[in-house]
Amino acid sequence: MNTFEPEVTKESPESEPSLSQPPHHQNSWRWILVFMAIAAIGGTLWQILKPGVNPPQAAVAQQKTTPRPISTTNLATGNATREVELLGQVESRQQANIRSRIDGLVEEILVEPGDRVSQGMTIAILDNADGEVALSQAKARLAQAQSNLARLEVGTRPEIITQRQAVLSSARAREREARDNLERTSDLVAQGAQSQRSLIEARSAVDDSRGNTLESEASLQEAIAGPIREEIEAQRANVAAAEAAVNRAEIDLQRTQIQAIADGVVQQRHVSAGDYVESADEIATLVASDSLDVF
Repeated sequence: MNTFEPEVTKESPESEPSLSQPPHHQNSWRWILVFMAIAAIGGTLWQILKPGVNPPQAAVAQQKTTPRPISTTNLATGNATREVELLGQVESRQQANIRSRIDGLVEEILVEPGDRVSQGMTIAILDNADGEVALSQAKARLAQAQSNLARLEVGTRPEIITQRQAVLSSARAREREARDNLERTSDLVAQGAQSQRSLIEARSAVDDSRGNTLESEASLQEAIAGPIREEIEAQRANVAAAEAAVNRAEIDLQRTQIQAIADGVVQQRHVSAGDYVESADEIATLVASDSLDVF
């Protein structure tokens, strides 16, 4: 039976002591280093994030920043308006075309598209030279008609009757002379001293002189009798017609100033200075600014 004997190793006296350390001693140093690193990081973070203490750089920047002035404003309640710019189209529900009421040459245009005008404002001017001439002529005809009416209403003056009597006497004298000449010419023609042509001319002179005498007699009788009522009424009608002509000429002259018929905004201008327009031609188009459709 074999007997097992443990083998015992003996250390040599010459061998050097071993420098290796136990494993548990090395692990202790690792943990110590880890704790020191964590403590250093934690201290740094605490210094940075510490309340009431600014980092060095932030503190320097705060010292260099100049404080801004503060102003106070009293606020009041009200309706706020917000302006918004959008693309769209604007149209008016009401518009009016301004037209010329007479013929004429456009002398001046006083408005442009987009201008605001009020009722009665002049927007265009036509040449008024012809209108002024027509008004002067109408006034002259009125003055003549009024003079004739005044003469008829007053009656025939005595000097007029005397003048017409003198005209009648002269006409009768010429008639007597023409008749005497006719008698002499008739005798000479009968004697063969003059031709038949001389007799014809003498008779024609008698007829003319007789006509003048009759006309002068009628004129004298008219002067003596005075104007009749029908003549006066007819002349009054002439005066009324002349007054109407003056009024019409004044209106035409006023219409050379083309005016706006209502308040509004000029949308379009149809003529320019120098254009010739006829009655009812369009001058401009106005739109009402208080009734607009936006879409």
